[in-house]
Amino acid sequence: MKENNDKFDENLLEEIRLCFGGWILRGNNFEIVPKELTHSYLLNNFSPSEQIKEYYYSPCRDMFTDKDFEYFKSTGYVGNPKTTLDIYPFCFDGAFIQRKQLYYRIASLISRTENYNNKPLKSFIDLFPYFEDYGKGFKVGFESFEDDCIKKFLPMFADKSDFVNKTFEYVNKHVIFSHSWRNNHSGFKVSKNIQQKFDSPGEIIEAFEDGKFQGYFYRAWSIILSNVNLFESLFSEITNVNAIDSSIISDILYASHTMQQNKIFWNADEDTKTRQLLDLLPNKYQVKDQSKYGKSSVGKKAGSVDGVIKHNEIDIFVEAFSLKSLNRKIIKTHIHKLELNYDSKGLKEKFIIIYYNLAVNKFENSVKKYKEYIENEHLFVFPLFNEIEEIEVNYTDSRLLKTYHKREGKEVVLYHLLLKFPE
Repeated sequence: MKENNDKFDENLLEEIRLCFGGWILRGNNFEIVPKELTHSYLLNNFSPSEQIKEYYYSPCRDMFTDKDFEYFKSTGYVGNPKTTLDIYPFCFDGAFIQRKQLYYRIASLISRTENYNNKPLKSFIDLFPYFEDYGKGFKVGFESFEDDCIKKFLPMFADKSDFVNKTFEYVNKHVIFSHSWRNNHSGFKVSKNIQQKFDSPGEIIEAFEDGKFQGYFYRAWSIILSNVNLFESLFSEITNVNAIDSSIISDILYASHTMQQNKIFWNADEDTKTRQLLDLLPNKYQVKDQSKYGKSSVGKKAGSVDGVIKHNEIDIFVEAFSLKSLNRKIIKTHIHKLELNYDSKGLKEKFIIIYYNLAVNKFENSVKKYKEYIENEHLFVFPLFNEIEEIEVNYTDSRLLKTYHKREGKEVVLYHLLLKFPE
């Protein structure tokens, strides 16, 4: 059993990232999940196919590096690096906690203090009241998964295959920042009073809802792992496990929000902000900004984009600029360059990042004007073919829009990340 008084720092993050064998954070007598339905028991006794195992372990795959694996091997470990890190290695009063989500939430507390139940969170043990409420939600989610997430969506005369398909759909569907098995990780959801200063602590909310959501997922996987023969053919059809997905988007948002908290960057120029944002991305990415490409005395070299994020041999281009109001010429110039000048091979996804320095309560109207402009006025090189999607983010001073375009008969995407800094 682990009673952890550690401060929120990089050492604690490393413990969470590479924890092997699990932590019981509190309580030995609480049982929400029967032993025969725990994932560790099912993985050891029901021999799921490699496709099922790879999908199950995929959330933590990018947390385990080649260097980590070499170290593990030096201690006698002989396992598969793709399936080394348990997804739920932490247990609090019988409620399982996902590794990657805990990692990102602890990371968010290193750079700033938040409150829970109006008490500041300064060390790991201060999170226990949050885990208590999380555990209550986890119990409800685990026990009500079939009623809440499956049965009400079945056809009138459903059979076993309908149940199997709906359960598979639950763990496989992807609604960005709302529902994703592989990439549902972010910082805590925080509420702030409108009178509070930008850098003052907020109140962490939705602990029960967080637990309920993970309870749903845990139960769904208990069903799959205890009935592997029914699900093997469905998982064998998944071929895009390594495709670009919301993990990159989530990491860019996390880096952006971290930069917004630092007053040093509030009035910095756009190049400095972009360089800092790229530097804040996890080490799993290779990043280059325009300073690393080289810059001429009169500006960027031809074809030199502001930033490139490379992951799993896939590039994502980033074009960033500053605005104080709707400047159609600046917006048009930067979007055109990103669409046409820099991308000669037709990348699937690219990012536009806009830094606004605005007074309080001016951001919402600026976002509205920008959205109206790109929707109704701007002439994209590759035309819009769908409605603009606004993706939910955790904080009020950022917005993320997604536009869909046709390029040579294929769908490509532009993400528009709008970030507000104090004037």
